[in-house]
Amino acid sequence: MMLINIRKVVWKMILLVLLFLIIYGLRLPVIYNSVTLVSMLLCIGLLFHRKARSRVHILVKDKVVGIVFLILICLLSWTIILPTLSGTNDYTLIRPFIGVIICFLTCFLWIIYYYAKNKDINQFLRSFVIVNVIQCIIMMLAFFSLEVREFIQIFQDPAVVEIGGFYSGIRGLALTPNAYFGLSYILAVAMLINNYLYFYDTSKRWSYVIFFVILFIGAMSAGRTAILGSVLSVFLLIYLSVVERKMDLLLKYIFKIMLIVFLIVISVSSFTPSQYLELISDRVLPFAFEFYYGYMENGTFQTASTDDLQHMYYAIKWGTFFIGDGIWTVENGLYYGNTDAGYMRNILFMGIFGTVGLFSYIYIMIRSIIIYSKLLPGRIDILIIFCTIWALVTHYKGEIIGYPNMTNVHFYLIFLFVRLYIGDKKTTKLESSSSNNLFNEIRA
Repeated sequence: MMLINIRKVVWKMILLVLLFLIIYGLRLPVIYNSVTLVSMLLCIGLLFHRKARSRVHILVKDKVVGIVFLILICLLSWTIILPTLSGTNDYTLIRPFIGVIICFLTCFLWIIYYYAKNKDINQFLRSFVIVNVIQCIIMMLAFFSLEVREFIQIFQDPAVVEIGGFYSGIRGLALTPNAYFGLSYILAVAMLINNYLYFYDTSKRWSYVIFFVILFIGAMSAGRTAILGSVLSVFLLIYLSVVERKMDLLLKYIFKIMLIVFLIVISVSSFTPSQYLELISDRVLPFAFEFYYGYMENGTFQTASTDDLQHMYYAIKWGTFFIGDGIWTVENGLYYGNTDAGYMRNILFMGIFGTVGLFSYIYIMIRSIIIYSKLLPGRIDILIIFCTIWALVTHYKGEIIGYPNMTNVHFYLIFLFVRLYIGDKKTTKLESSSSNNLFNEIRA
Protein backbone atom coordinates (compact mmCIF):
# COMPACT_ATOMS: atom_id res chain seq x y z
CA MET A 1 0.00 0.00 0.00
CA MET A 2 2.82 2.41 0.92
CA LEU A 3 4.60 1.65 -2.36
CA ILE A 4 1.41 2.40 -4.29
CA ASN A 5 1.01 5.74 -2.51
CA ILE A 6 4.64 6.66 -3.24
CA ARG A 7 4.12 5.84 -6.92
CA LYS A 8 1.02 8.06 -7.02
CA VAL A 9 2.91 10.96 -5.44
CA VAL A 10 5.84 10.55 -7.84
CA TRP A 11 3.49 10.35 -10.83
CA LYS A 12 1.65 13.46 -9.69
CA MET A 13 4.93 15.36 -9.32
CA ILE A 14 6.03 14.28 -12.81
CA LEU A 15 2.76 15.54 -14.29
CA LEU A 16 3.15 18.85 -12.45
CA VAL A 17 6.69 19.30 -13.80
CA LEU A 18 5.52 18.51 -17.32
CA LEU A 19 2.62 20.94 -16.96
CA PHE A 20 5.05 23.64 -15.82
CA LEU A 21 7.17 23.02 -18.91
CA ILE A 22 4.08 23.21 -21.15
CA ILE A 23 2.74 26.45 -19.69
CA TYR A 24 6.03 28.32 -19.44
CA GLY A 25 7.83 27.00 -22.54
CA LEU A 26 11.44 27.24 -21.38
CA ARG A 27 14.00 28.10 -24.04
CA LEU A 28 16.14 25.03 -24.83
CA PRO A 29 18.95 24.41 -27.35
CA VAL A 30 18.32 22.34 -30.50
CA ILE A 31 14.66 21.41 -29.75
CA TYR A 32 13.47 25.03 -29.51
CA ASN A 33 11.60 24.91 -26.18
CA SER A 34 10.36 22.69 -23.37
CA VAL A 35 6.93 22.16 -24.97
CA THR A 36 8.58 20.22 -27.79
CA LEU A 37 10.56 18.21 -25.24
CA VAL A 38 7.40 17.32 -23.30
CA SER A 39 5.57 16.28 -26.48
CA MET A 40 8.42 13.91 -27.35
CA LEU A 41 8.47 12.41 -23.85
CA LEU A 42 4.70 11.93 -23.79
CA CYS A 43 4.69 10.30 -27.24
CA ILE A 44 7.36 7.82 -26.12
CA GLY A 45 5.45 7.22 -22.89
CA LEU A 46 2.40 6.03 -24.82
CA LEU A 47 4.32 2.86 -25.64
CA PHE A 48 4.32 1.96 -21.94
CA HIS A 49 1.05 3.47 -20.68
CA ARG A 50 -1.92 1.32 -21.67
CA LYS A 51 -4.58 3.45 -19.93
CA ALA A 52 -3.41 6.56 -21.75
CA ARG A 53 -3.36 4.72 -25.10
CA SER A 54 -6.90 3.48 -24.56
CA ARG A 55 -8.17 7.07 -24.41
CA VAL A 56 -6.26 8.54 -27.34
CA HIS A 57 -8.94 7.40 -29.78
CA ILE A 58 -11.64 9.27 -27.79
CA LEU A 59 -10.10 12.65 -28.60
CA VAL A 60 -8.91 11.61 -32.05
CA LYS A 61 -12.49 10.75 -33.04
CA ASP A 62 -13.94 13.88 -31.42
CA LYS A 63 -15.34 16.11 -34.19
CA VAL A 64 -15.01 19.35 -32.21
CA VAL A 65 -11.36 18.65 -31.44
CA GLY A 66 -10.88 17.90 -35.14
CA ILE A 67 -12.46 21.22 -36.15
CA VAL A 68 -10.20 23.15 -33.76
CA PHE A 69 -7.13 21.39 -35.12
CA LEU A 70 -8.23 22.04 -38.73
CA ILE A 71 -8.60 25.77 -38.01
CA LEU A 72 -5.08 25.81 -36.55
CA ILE A 73 -3.76 24.21 -39.76
CA CYS A 74 -5.63 26.81 -41.83
CA LEU A 75 -4.21 29.66 -39.74
CA LEU A 76 -0.70 28.29 -40.20
CA SER A 77 -1.32 28.06 -43.95
CA TRP A 78 -2.64 31.61 -44.02
CA THR A 79 0.56 32.95 -42.43
CA ILE A 80 2.32 31.58 -45.53
CA ILE A 81 -0.27 32.41 -48.18
CA LEU A 82 -1.05 36.02 -47.15
CA PRO A 83 2.55 37.36 -47.14
CA THR A 84 3.16 35.54 -50.44
CA LEU A 85 0.08 37.02 -52.15
CA SER A 86 0.82 40.46 -50.66
CA GLY A 87 4.40 40.30 -51.89
CA THR A 88 5.76 41.17 -48.44
CA ASN A 89 7.32 37.74 -47.82
CA ASP A 90 7.06 38.35 -44.08
CA TYR A 91 6.83 34.82 -42.67
CA THR A 92 7.50 35.81 -39.07
CA LEU A 93 4.36 34.09 -37.75
CA ILE A 94 5.07 30.66 -39.24
CA ARG A 95 7.18 29.51 -36.31
CA PRO A 96 4.76 30.78 -33.63
CA PHE A 97 1.83 28.99 -35.28
CA ILE A 98 3.83 25.77 -35.58
CA GLY A 99 4.43 26.26 -31.86
CA VAL A 100 0.68 26.60 -31.28
CA ILE A 101 -0.01 23.30 -33.03
CA ILE A 102 2.73 21.56 -31.05
CA CYS A 103 1.41 23.06 -27.81
CA PHE A 104 -2.16 21.99 -28.57
CA LEU A 105 -1.05 18.43 -29.34
CA THR A 106 1.12 18.38 -26.21
CA CYS A 107 -1.85 19.48 -24.08
CA PHE A 108 -3.82 16.74 -25.87
CA LEU A 109 -1.30 14.13 -24.68
CA TRP A 110 -0.87 15.56 -21.16
CA ILE A 111 -4.62 15.53 -20.51
CA ILE A 112 -4.81 11.89 -21.59
CA TYR A 113 -2.13 10.93 -19.06
CA TYR A 114 -3.73 13.01 -16.32
CA TYR A 115 -7.24 11.71 -17.00
CA ALA A 116 -6.02 8.11 -16.84
CA LYS A 117 -5.24 8.70 -13.14
CA ASN A 118 -7.71 11.40 -12.08
CA LYS A 119 -11.10 12.31 -13.60
CA ASP A 120 -11.86 15.12 -11.14
CA ILE A 121 -11.80 18.46 -12.96
CA ASN A 122 -11.32 20.38 -9.70
CA GLN A 123 -8.14 18.44 -8.99
CA PHE A 124 -6.95 19.16 -12.53
CA LEU A 125 -7.62 22.89 -12.03
CA ARG A 126 -5.80 22.71 -8.69
CA SER A 127 -2.76 21.32 -10.51
CA PHE A 128 -2.86 24.33 -12.83
CA VAL A 129 -2.91 26.70 -9.84
CA ILE A 130 -0.10 24.85 -8.05
CA VAL A 131 2.18 25.11 -11.09
CA ASN A 132 1.71 28.89 -11.12
CA VAL A 133 2.25 29.08 -7.37
CA ILE A 134 5.55 27.24 -7.87
CA GLN A 135 6.52 29.85 -10.47
CA CYS A 136 5.80 32.63 -7.98
CA ILE A 137 7.91 30.92 -5.32
CA ILE A 138 10.75 30.70 -7.84
CA MET A 139 10.35 34.43 -8.47
CA MET A 140 10.58 35.16 -4.74
CA LEU A 141 13.75 33.09 -4.46
CA ALA A 142 15.24 34.91 -7.46
CA PHE A 143 14.44 38.26 -5.84
CA PHE A 144 16.56 37.41 -2.80
CA SER A 145 19.22 35.24 -4.48
CA LEU A 146 21.54 36.28 -7.30
CA GLU A 147 22.50 32.61 -7.87
CA VAL A 148 18.86 31.63 -8.49
CA ARG A 149 18.42 34.63 -10.79
CA GLU A 150 21.47 33.68 -12.85
CA PHE A 151 20.22 30.10 -13.17
CA ILE A 152 16.84 31.35 -14.40
CA GLN A 153 18.49 33.58 -17.00
CA ILE A 154 19.97 30.49 -18.68
CA PHE A 155 16.44 29.68 -19.93
CA GLN A 156 15.51 33.24 -20.89
CA ASP A 157 16.08 35.21 -24.07
CA PRO A 158 18.84 37.85 -23.86
CA ALA A 159 16.24 40.58 -24.45
CA VAL A 160 14.27 39.42 -21.41
CA VAL A 161 17.41 39.51 -19.26
CA GLU A 162 18.25 42.99 -20.53
CA ILE A 163 14.79 44.34 -19.67
CA GLY A 164 15.02 42.76 -16.22
CA GLY A 165 18.29 44.60 -15.62
CA PHE A 166 16.57 47.88 -16.40
CA TYR A 167 14.16 47.23 -13.51
CA SER A 168 16.98 46.72 -10.97
CA GLY A 169 16.23 43.05 -10.34
CA ILE A 170 12.55 43.37 -9.45
CA ARG A 171 11.27 42.02 -12.78
CA GLY A 172 12.23 39.24 -15.18
CA LEU A 173 12.53 36.80 -12.26
CA ALA A 174 10.29 34.05 -13.62
CA LEU A 175 11.53 30.79 -15.09
CA THR A 176 10.13 31.51 -18.54
CA PRO A 177 11.12 33.43 -21.69
CA ASN A 178 7.86 35.41 -21.49
CA ALA A 179 8.51 36.99 -18.10
CA TYR A 180 6.41 40.13 -18.49
CA PHE A 181 3.03 40.61 -20.21
CA GLY A 182 2.35 36.91 -20.84
CA LEU A 183 3.34 36.04 -17.28
CA SER A 184 1.08 38.78 -15.91
CA TYR A 185 -1.82 37.39 -17.88
CA ILE A 186 -1.39 33.75 -16.85
CA LEU A 187 -0.90 34.58 -13.16
CA ALA A 188 -4.22 36.43 -13.27
CA VAL A 189 -5.82 33.34 -14.86
CA ALA A 190 -4.39 31.27 -12.00
CA MET A 191 -5.96 33.70 -9.50
CA LEU A 192 -9.33 33.37 -11.25
CA ILE A 193 -9.14 29.57 -11.11
CA ASN A 194 -7.88 29.70 -7.52
CA ASN A 195 -10.81 31.79 -6.32
CA TYR A 196 -13.23 29.57 -8.22
CA LEU A 197 -11.80 26.50 -6.48
CA TYR A 198 -12.16 28.22 -3.10
CA PHE A 199 -15.90 27.69 -3.51
CA TYR A 200 -15.99 24.26 -5.13
CA ASP A 201 -13.00 22.37 -3.70
CA THR A 202 -14.37 22.52 -0.17
CA SER A 203 -11.76 20.43 1.65
CA LYS A 204 -8.82 22.73 0.84
CA ARG A 205 -10.13 26.27 1.31
CA TRP A 206 -7.26 27.47 3.50
CA SER A 207 -4.75 26.45 0.83
CA TYR A 208 -6.50 28.60 -1.79
CA VAL A 209 -6.27 31.64 0.45
CA ILE A 210 -2.53 31.05 0.85
CA PHE A 211 -2.16 30.38 -2.89
CA PHE A 212 -3.86 33.68 -3.71
CA VAL A 213 -1.42 35.63 -1.54
CA ILE A 214 1.56 33.90 -3.17
CA LEU A 215 0.15 34.54 -6.66
CA PHE A 216 -0.47 38.18 -5.82
CA ILE A 217 3.10 38.62 -4.58
CA GLY A 218 4.31 37.13 -7.88
CA ALA A 219 1.95 39.47 -9.75
CA MET A 220 3.67 42.49 -8.18
CA SER A 221 6.85 41.52 -10.02
CA ALA A 222 5.21 40.29 -13.23
CA GLY A 223 3.35 43.49 -14.06
CA ARG A 224 0.40 45.74 -13.41
CA THR A 225 -1.73 43.66 -15.77
CA ALA A 226 -1.66 40.86 -13.20
CA ILE A 227 -2.75 43.29 -10.48
CA LEU A 228 -5.76 44.21 -12.62
CA GLY A 229 -6.47 40.50 -13.07
CA SER A 230 -6.41 39.98 -9.31
CA VAL A 231 -9.20 42.55 -9.03
CA LEU A 232 -11.26 40.58 -11.57
CA SER A 233 -10.65 37.41 -9.55
CA VAL A 234 -12.12 39.18 -6.50
CA PHE A 235 -15.18 40.09 -8.58
CA LEU A 236 -15.48 36.40 -9.47
CA LEU A 237 -15.37 35.60 -5.77
CA ILE A 238 -18.13 38.12 -5.04
CA TYR A 239 -20.24 36.86 -7.95
CA LEU A 240 -19.97 33.24 -6.80
CA SER A 241 -20.87 34.32 -3.27
CA VAL A 242 -24.11 35.78 -4.61
CA VAL A 243 -24.86 32.89 -6.99
CA GLU A 244 -24.21 30.22 -4.38
CA ARG A 245 -25.75 32.32 -1.59
CA LYS A 246 -22.68 31.87 0.59
CA MET A 247 -21.66 35.35 1.66
CA ASP A 248 -20.14 33.84 4.78
CA LEU A 249 -17.45 32.21 2.61
CA LEU A 250 -16.56 35.60 1.16
CA LEU A 251 -16.25 37.14 4.62
CA LYS A 252 -14.08 34.25 5.82
CA TYR A 253 -11.89 34.64 2.72
CA ILE A 254 -11.38 38.35 3.40
CA PHE A 255 -10.58 37.69 7.06
CA LYS A 256 -8.03 34.98 6.20
CA ILE A 257 -6.38 37.18 3.57
CA MET A 258 -6.05 40.03 6.06
CA LEU A 259 -4.58 37.69 8.67
CA ILE A 260 -1.99 36.25 6.27
CA VAL A 261 -1.02 39.68 4.92
CA PHE A 262 -0.61 40.97 8.47
CA LEU A 263 1.68 38.06 9.35
CA ILE A 264 3.71 38.55 6.15
CA VAL A 265 4.18 42.29 6.79
CA ILE A 266 5.34 41.61 10.35
CA SER A 267 7.72 38.86 9.20
CA VAL A 268 9.17 40.87 6.31
CA SER A 269 9.67 43.94 8.50
CA SER A 270 11.39 41.90 11.20
CA PHE A 271 13.61 39.51 9.25
CA THR A 272 14.27 40.98 5.79
CA PRO A 273 17.69 42.68 5.32
CA SER A 274 17.50 46.46 4.98
CA GLN A 275 18.68 46.54 1.34
CA TYR A 276 15.75 44.40 0.29
CA LEU A 277 13.29 46.44 2.34
CA GLU A 278 14.53 49.56 0.54
CA LEU A 279 14.20 47.82 -2.83
CA ILE A 280 10.63 46.79 -2.01
CA SER A 281 9.59 50.25 -0.83
CA ASP A 282 11.49 52.23 -3.49
CA ARG A 283 11.01 50.00 -6.55
CA VAL A 284 8.55 47.11 -6.16
CA LEU A 285 5.61 48.96 -4.59
CA PRO A 286 5.85 52.09 -6.81
CA PHE A 287 6.00 49.84 -9.89
CA ALA A 288 3.18 47.45 -8.93
CA PHE A 289 0.88 50.21 -7.66
CA GLU A 290 1.86 52.99 -10.06
CA PHE A 291 -1.79 53.79 -10.62
CA TYR A 292 -2.23 54.48 -6.87
CA TYR A 293 0.97 56.50 -6.57
CA GLY A 294 -0.06 58.45 -9.66
CA TYR A 295 -3.48 59.19 -8.17
CA MET A 296 -1.92 60.44 -4.94
CA GLU A 297 0.44 62.75 -6.85
CA ASN A 298 -1.70 64.11 -9.70
CA GLY A 299 -5.22 62.78 -9.17
CA THR A 300 -5.26 60.30 -12.10
CA PHE A 301 -5.10 56.51 -12.23
CA GLN A 302 -3.21 56.46 -15.54
CA THR A 303 0.16 54.71 -15.86
CA ALA A 304 2.96 55.12 -18.39
CA SER A 305 1.87 51.98 -20.25
CA THR A 306 -1.77 53.11 -20.54
CA ASP A 307 -0.61 56.47 -21.88
CA ASP A 308 1.47 54.70 -24.54
CA LEU A 309 -1.44 52.40 -25.41
CA GLN A 310 -3.67 55.31 -26.36
CA HIS A 311 -1.34 56.10 -29.28
CA MET A 312 -1.26 52.52 -30.59
CA TYR A 313 -4.79 52.55 -32.04
CA TYR A 314 -5.22 54.80 -35.05
CA ALA A 315 -7.08 55.07 -38.36
CA ILE A 316 -5.96 52.71 -41.16
CA LYS A 317 -6.94 52.14 -44.80
CA TRP A 318 -10.10 50.13 -45.51
CA GLY A 319 -8.12 47.59 -47.51
CA THR A 320 -5.83 47.00 -44.56
CA PHE A 321 -8.82 46.78 -42.21
CA PHE A 322 -10.57 44.07 -44.22
CA ILE A 323 -7.67 42.04 -45.64
CA GLY A 324 -4.52 43.16 -43.85
CA ASP A 325 -1.10 44.07 -45.22
CA GLY A 326 0.62 40.73 -44.54
CA ILE A 327 3.38 42.45 -42.54
CA TRP A 328 4.20 41.60 -38.93
CA THR A 329 7.64 43.12 -38.41
CA VAL A 330 9.79 45.63 -40.26
CA GLU A 331 13.51 45.52 -41.03
CA ASN A 332 14.67 46.95 -37.71
CA GLY A 333 12.77 44.25 -35.83
CA LEU A 334 9.98 46.52 -34.60
CA TYR A 335 6.33 45.63 -35.03
CA TYR A 336 4.68 46.84 -38.23
CA GLY A 337 2.74 50.06 -37.70
CA ASN A 338 4.79 50.79 -34.57
CA THR A 339 2.01 49.34 -32.40
CA ASP A 340 2.12 46.90 -29.53
CA ALA A 341 -1.68 46.59 -29.19
CA GLY A 342 -3.20 43.14 -29.75
CA TYR A 343 -6.30 43.88 -31.86
CA MET A 344 -4.44 46.48 -33.92
CA ARG A 345 -1.52 44.17 -34.64
CA ASN A 346 -3.84 41.35 -35.77
CA ILE A 347 -5.78 43.63 -38.12
CA LEU A 348 -2.66 45.17 -39.63
CA PHE A 349 -1.34 41.72 -40.50
CA MET A 350 -4.46 39.75 -41.53
CA GLY A 351 -7.37 42.20 -41.48
CA ILE A 352 -10.64 41.84 -39.63
CA PHE A 353 -11.59 38.62 -41.48
CA GLY A 354 -8.32 36.95 -40.58
CA THR A 355 -8.66 38.16 -36.99
CA VAL A 356 -12.12 36.59 -36.75
CA GLY A 357 -10.57 33.35 -38.03
CA LEU A 358 -7.85 33.68 -35.41
CA PHE A 359 -10.43 34.06 -32.65
CA SER A 360 -12.74 31.37 -34.01
CA TYR A 361 -10.93 28.31 -32.68
CA ILE A 362 -10.79 29.82 -29.17
CA TYR A 363 -14.51 30.60 -29.48
CA ILE A 364 -15.30 26.99 -30.43
CA MET A 365 -13.43 25.71 -27.39
CA ILE A 366 -15.14 28.17 -25.03
CA ARG A 367 -18.58 27.39 -26.46
CA SER A 368 -18.01 23.65 -26.08
CA ILE A 369 -16.97 24.06 -22.43
CA ILE A 370 -20.03 26.18 -21.60
CA ILE A 371 -22.48 23.84 -23.38
CA TYR A 372 -21.31 20.77 -21.46
CA SER A 373 -20.51 22.50 -18.17
CA LYS A 374 -23.68 21.13 -16.54
CA LEU A 375 -22.27 17.61 -16.79
CA LEU A 376 -19.39 18.65 -14.52
CA PRO A 377 -19.39 19.59 -10.83
CA GLY A 378 -19.34 23.27 -9.86
CA ARG A 379 -19.90 26.15 -12.28
CA ILE A 380 -17.19 25.79 -14.93
CA ASP A 381 -19.33 27.98 -17.20
CA ILE A 382 -18.92 30.97 -14.87
CA LEU A 383 -15.17 30.40 -14.60
CA ILE A 384 -14.69 30.17 -18.36
CA ILE A 385 -16.81 33.30 -18.94
CA PHE A 386 -14.59 35.29 -16.55
CA CYS A 387 -11.47 33.88 -18.24
CA THR A 388 -12.89 34.94 -21.60
CA ILE A 389 -13.62 38.46 -20.36
CA TRP A 390 -10.06 38.63 -19.08
CA ALA A 391 -8.65 37.49 -22.43
CA LEU A 392 -10.73 40.00 -24.43
CA VAL A 393 -9.80 42.90 -22.13
CA THR A 394 -6.06 42.18 -22.07
CA HIS A 395 -5.90 41.56 -25.82
CA TYR A 396 -6.56 45.29 -26.16
CA LYS A 397 -3.07 45.84 -24.73
CA GLY A 398 -1.10 43.02 -26.35
CA GLU A 399 -1.18 39.61 -28.03
CA ILE A 400 -3.29 37.22 -25.94
CA ILE A 401 -5.92 35.40 -28.01
CA GLY A 402 -4.78 33.18 -30.85
CA TYR A 403 -1.18 32.13 -31.03
CA PRO A 404 0.86 32.87 -27.87
CA ASN A 405 1.10 29.46 -26.15
CA MET A 406 1.28 30.68 -22.56
CA THR A 407 -1.84 32.83 -22.85
CA ASN A 408 -4.06 30.17 -24.42
CA VAL A 409 -2.88 26.98 -22.74
CA HIS A 410 -5.62 27.07 -20.06
CA PHE A 411 -8.27 27.14 -22.80
CA TYR A 412 -6.61 24.14 -24.49
CA LEU A 413 -6.38 22.13 -21.28
CA ILE A 414 -9.91 22.78 -19.97
CA PHE A 415 -11.42 22.21 -23.42
CA LEU A 416 -9.57 18.91 -23.92
CA PHE A 417 -10.45 17.74 -20.40
CA VAL A 418 -14.16 18.44 -21.04
CA ARG A 419 -14.12 16.72 -24.45
CA LEU A 420 -12.33 13.70 -22.96
CA TYR A 421 -14.80 13.60 -20.06
CA ILE A 422 -17.76 13.66 -22.46
CA GLY A 423 -16.22 11.07 -24.80
CA ASP A 424 -15.30 8.80 -21.89
CA LYS A 425 -18.88 8.92 -20.58
CA LYS A 426 -20.28 8.06 -24.03
CA THR A 427 -17.82 5.19 -24.43
CA THR A 428 -18.71 3.83 -20.98
CA LYS A 429 -22.43 3.95 -21.81
CA LEU A 430 -21.89 2.16 -25.12
CA GLU A 431 -19.80 -0.54 -23.44
CA SER A 432 -22.43 -0.94 -20.73
CA SER A 433 -25.19 -1.16 -23.32
CA SER A 434 -23.25 -3.76 -25.33
CA SER A 435 -22.63 -5.83 -22.19
CA ASN A 436 -26.34 -5.76 -21.30
CA ASN A 437 -27.32 -6.82 -24.82
CA LEU A 438 -24.84 -9.68 -24.73
CA PHE A 439 -26.15 -10.76 -21.31
CA ASN A 440 -29.74 -10.71 -22.60
CA GLU A 441 -28.76 -12.78 -25.64
CA ILE A 442 -27.09 -15.40 -23.43
CA ARG A 443 -30.15 -15.57 -21.17
CA ALA A 444 -32.39 -15.94 -24.20
